[in-house]
This record gives sequence, structure tokens and C-alpha cells, in this order.
Amino acid sequence: IDYADNIASFSSRGMSTWELPRGYGRFKPDIVAYGRDVTGSKIQGGCRTLSGTSVASPVVAGAVCLLASTVPEETRWQILNPASMKQALVEGAQRVRGRDAHAYVQGQ
Repeated sequence: IDYADNIASFSSRGMSTWELPRGYGRFKPDIVAYGRDVTGSKIQGGCRTLSGTSVASPVVAGAVCLLASTVPEETRWQILNPASMKQALVEGAQRVRGRDAHAYVQGQ
């Protein structure tokens, strides 16, 4: 999404079909994150804007780190795993409002 909570035109959407016909189609994407016109640094110095999963992924990774830091260190690795972190992200996400508000555009 962009900073006005508009879903990017290049965002994946729809039902995954590779599990069909014996499996089930899953909603994609699982979650949306800021990934359009995100300001980053240029190698030559200064700033530029970037878009895509290459900038959305670090946003999600930062959210995962912040979530993990709330769990006491003594029990962190007994509680946390990739599935529990994904569950926390998906269940804690807020729905984007507007014309693209259905699950096949922004996840469940």
C-alpha cells in the first residue's frame, strides 16, 4: 500500500491456484504493507523512492522484530516460530477501507 492506504496496482491479488484441483485455493496476499513510493537512500548519496516487495519486506521484518522484542528473552524461543509470527501479523492487521476492501486484494 502507499501512505494514503491505497493498494498498489502491482500488488498480487486473488486466489492461489497451484493447490487445485485436489487442494484448496488460498487467499493472496496474506497481508499488505507499505511498499509504494517508500523513501530510501541512493548509492551515490541522497534519497530516492522505491516500490515493490523489496521495500515492503523490510517493513514487515521490522514489525516482526518489534513483536518479538515484546516476548521475554527467557521464553522467546519457546513461544516464537515463523507460524506464530505470521499469525500475530495477520490477526493484528487492520483492514484497508475503500473500493479494494475485499479479501482477494488485501488478504483475510
